[in-house]
Amino acid sequence: MSLKVDTDGLDELARNAHELSKQKEVSIYELMNNQFVSHHSKFGSLDELLAAAGIHNQQQFEEYPDEKLDKFIAENTDLSNWTSMQEDAMTSWLSKSLGF
Repeated sequence: MSLKVDTDGLDELARNAHELSKQKEVSIYELMNNQFVSHHSKFGSLDELLAAAGIHNQQQFEEYPDEKLDKFIAENTDLSNWTSMQEDAMTSWLSKSLGF
């Protein structure tokens, strides 16, 4: 008696993982796309969210105090701080990239 296993899903997962391994950088806008931001906040985009925090350019973002950003994220999203927002965005992006 033999057992036949359908590996199509595993093959697709392997292809997706291989393609993902070629990508070295992912922009924050790709991670925190409009769908992600609007799902976790009242804002429609990352730019809108950051603007509401008073961040309008890269320099302001780099100089913005971590504690202040953490507080803003906790008060204006369903996430606890900036780090958890980044982690959740990465998890979501990886899941989509792998085909889940």
